[in-house]
Amino acid sequence: TAETLSDKYKLSSEGTLEISNIQTEDSGRYTCVAQNIEGADTRVATIRVNGTLLDGTQVLKIYVKQAESHSILVSWKVNSNVMTSNLKWSSATMKIDNPHITYTARVPVDVHEYNLTHLQPSTDYEVCLTVSNIHQQTQKSCVNVTTKNAAFALDITDQETSTALAAVMGSMFAVISLASVSVYVAKRFKRKNYHHSLKKYMQKTSSIPLNELYPPLINLWEGDSEKDKEGSAETKPT
Repeated sequence: TAETLSDKYKLSSEGTLEISNIQTEDSGRYTCVAQNIEGADTRVATIRVNGTLLDGTQVLKIYVKQAESHSILVSWKVNSNVMTSNLKWSSATMKIDNPHITYTARVPVDVHEYNLTHLQPSTDYEVCLTVSNIHQQTQKSCVNVTTKNAAFALDITDQETSTALAAVMGSMFAVISLASVSVYVAKRFKRKNYHHSLKKYMQKTSSIPLNELYPPLINLWEGDSEKDKEGSAETKPT
């Protein structure tokens, strides 16, 4: 009735009732009464509200995770509520300033990432995602993104390659340096052991008597000396 009309309920001159920001508590039986000079007639309509579908900024939000020269990786989040839990499909629509390239992709609602490929470098794109539920209610979110320059992507690739090559060369240099140090330490240790062994040997040999080292030669020399003494003794009386 006119007494109950407000910003939430609007009744047009044709008799249409419009309910704004409908909630679950708005569920119920609504009776329409039409009157004219010939009498009155009534109709009853039952409205059941399962839940509230939030506005687009709350239900759906699309983000750009990564932009390359020929591809764009996007992701999105859908808030969980009664209506969005019944979402069956999400459609991702990409629009660009260049009218020669456009396409629409349909993906399952449980997928929250999509890679848009075969794009042009240094081009502005508008990526829009539309979600719908079992009641054919839709929500939409869009984002603008520009693909990278092809030369910039090439420079990044070359830089990454140079960095990887430098890392490999650095690793090889470290391995060679470590091997050289190991060889030097091993040689130094071996030389030290050699000098130590030689010193011990020299100390040992210096304490050995000559008669033990060369006994035949010493005995022979002593025998010759005794013979010379005997010969000189025999010739002395004459």
